[in-house]
Amino acid sequence: MSNKEALEVIEQPEDSINIVYEKAKFHKRIFANFIDLLILFLAFIASFIGTQYTVRALPAYKKADHQIAETRKASQIFEHSDARNTWENISTYLDNNKEKSYGDRSYICKDRIEKFIKFIGKSFQPELYEPDSLELLDPDNKPTSEPYLSIVEDYRNSRLASSLNYKGTPLFVENEEHEVINNPDIIVNEFYGKLYYTKFYRPFTLINCGGALIKYFPVYRNARQDGVRSAVCQHHHEARDTGIPEQRHGLRQSRRDGSRRAEHGLSLCRRGRDFRRNGRHDPCAGLSQTALQDRRRRHHTGRARQFFQARRRYRDRKENRPRRRKNLHTQDRFR
Repeated sequence: MSNKEALEVIEQPEDSINIVYEKAKFHKRIFANFIDLLILFLAFIASFIGTQYTVRALPAYKKADHQIAETRKASQIFEHSDARNTWENISTYLDNNKEKSYGDRSYICKDRIEKFIKFIGKSFQPELYEPDSLELLDPDNKPTSEPYLSIVEDYRNSRLASSLNYKGTPLFVENEEHEVINNPDIIVNEFYGKLYYTKFYRPFTLINCGGALIKYFPVYRNARQDGVRSAVCQHHHEARDTGIPEQRHGLRQSRRDGSRRAEHGLSLCRRGRDFRRNGRHDPCAGLSQTALQDRRRRHHTGRARQFFQARRRYRDRKENRPRRRKNLHTQDRFR
């Protein structure tokens, strides 16, 4: 028996089983990877749909959705879309339906903007309006609240802007009674109807009216947050009211940030105190934040100047040219 056969006998006992693994073909490996990705994708879709239905079933989400729907319905600048089952801005609703002409869209948006302004006035001074409508009890007694005056001024100034013109002809003018009206010199046809709608009414309903709704109605702004976030915030407020330390984890981060800022201010005082105890003087102790920034800026500027002067001297020596001695004190430090 040779040495090689003896080694094989020692390494492989008689009761051992040799298993040979064959590498799968390329197309089979690709098919297996595709099946794995498909299963992962289906699992992600299933978890996403399950999370979505869970979030929509939360009481906080339902309450927020109800507040959004009620505010949009009362604001007069939203219209409910049955096809998409959601409240859309009036200009978006008209663009999606495409049944009205541009002249009709401009007229509808103008009517909704005027109703929205009345809605703003009634929301802050309801005693001036009739109970079930947006009409004033006394037409001469108009609202004086800041949101109402702000949206009225914005509506007036936006129409009188210099950019709202076509070939030098303004789209809106001011009459003798100081009211802003459509330019009577313009014959409103399909072309000018589209011009009025695209250049003013659609941007104003989307941006100005939508921004005013978010700005002046905190309930609507807070309700537009995610349902899960609303539920978490509600849980944090309840934990703060109950006073249980274990449930205040939602407030720890804000407290920690404030503590860090306070600790930064205390560290400057402690640093100066430690230096005085050791008989040394801290050059930065007692300085304001502006003085510290000014000192750092002068320090970095000086270091940059020293670096460029040293590089210039090295280049002069390399080229065997006489050195330019501008700052003897700085050059002696780099010799």
